[in-house]
Amino acid sequence: MNDIRLLALDMDGTLLDSRKKISPRVKKALEALDARGVFVAAGTGRGLAEMDEILRELPFMRWGFLVSGAHIFDFAASRTLEMRPMSDAHVAACLERCRREDAMPHFLTERESVVRADQIGHLKDFSHAAHQAAFERICLRVDDMDAYARSHSGGILKVCMYHRDPEGRVRSLRALESTGMDLKFSGRTSLEAVAPGIDKGTGLRRLAAFLGIRPEECAAVGDGENDLEMLRAAGFSAAMNSAPDSVRAEADAVVPDSDHDGVAEAVRLFFGEG
Repeated sequence: MNDIRLLALDMDGTLLDSRKKISPRVKKALEALDARGVFVAAGTGRGLAEMDEILRELPFMRWGFLVSGAHIFDFAASRTLEMRPMSDAHVAACLERCRREDAMPHFLTERESVVRADQIGHLKDFSHAAHQAAFERICLRVDDMDAYARSHSGGILKVCMYHRDPEGRVRSLRALESTGMDLKFSGRTSLEAVAPGIDKGTGLRRLAAFLGIRPEECAAVGDGENDLEMLRAAGFSAAMNSAPDSVRAEADAVVPDSDHDGVAEAVRLFFGEG
């Protein structure tokens, strides 16, 4: 598979282990790819504000399709290539669902990660405790998410809705699926919303086009249902063995989970290194 020119990686549960770290073996494998001239790109639901630590570990990772494909970014130049924001009506609908379910809304914009000040200390109540330290470090805290949305019209790329239980997010999905928004489950209780027609697959294709790379020259690795379109868009794909059956079934290969250097194994399979 020496014709692969770009490797797209999901972050949480794929590149990052359960401690939110990159293992030495994975880092070494990716450094070897960079030395060969292969682009290593982030394909993630994270926003730019949540990428700093990863970029310090992997300074050669120049490109990313962030916010589930809504934001194409050049890290080296600190430059946005493309953004696809949500409509104000869609943002308002997500906020209304959060009120009905007593869920926690989280906005991602071009450069900010925004949460409600009175909720950030209670991430465990929304099955999001693993992100507590990161949220406290990077998030902008506001008193009123509706007011923030009104003052940032056309600037919100994604709304994450962290529910108190899986049943709540199912109710929200059913209530919102007729709106046309792209809706994906993430983690145990999260429902993520972006603009219609946006997903990691469209993000990968748009980044590849910008770089002059054909989709069949791309490889991708992921672990969740929100990675499915990215795996389908790539010429070669691998799923972590921690992924749901539906995701593993779509991949060309299944590799160990993120606590057992799965990305390094994918690099070995795709490139003969790792």
